[in-house]
Amino acid sequence: MKMKNSEIVAFLNICAGLRQKRLPVRLAYAIKKNISSVQEAAAAYTDERKELIDRYAKKDENGEYLEEDNCYIMGDKAGFEKDMSELLGIETEVEIHTVSIAVVEKCDDDLKYDALTMEELDVIDYMLTE
Repeated sequence: MKMKNSEIVAFLNICAGLRQKRLPVRLAYAIKKNISSVQEAAAAYTDERKELIDRYAKKDENGEYLEEDNCYIMGDKAGFEKDMSELLGIETEVEIHTVSIAVVEKCDDDLKYDALTMEELDVIDYMLTE
């Protein structure tokens, strides 16, 4: 399955919180398997993102990035945003482990599992089957 870098980043960010939830075994397994599958693509994205920051961020005399309100100060903000937008839109082939929607429905029907939020469901939607 092809996934955009933006989808990979969102998936990994949301899955950090999912690891704290009590989920049906099949769903937890699929999420862990998919985390492993997307980490290689995420590493390539992270490396390129670091290069863009290095290229565009202003630095002090010691070569340290200048920050304001916990954000890097960009010398060419428009150029950085254009390149980041392009980077986030790049698609990568990722092997996805799927589960049936019935497994996810257990989260709402069975008190031993934690319910999923709409944001979590949106992020894992691509791995659900009928």
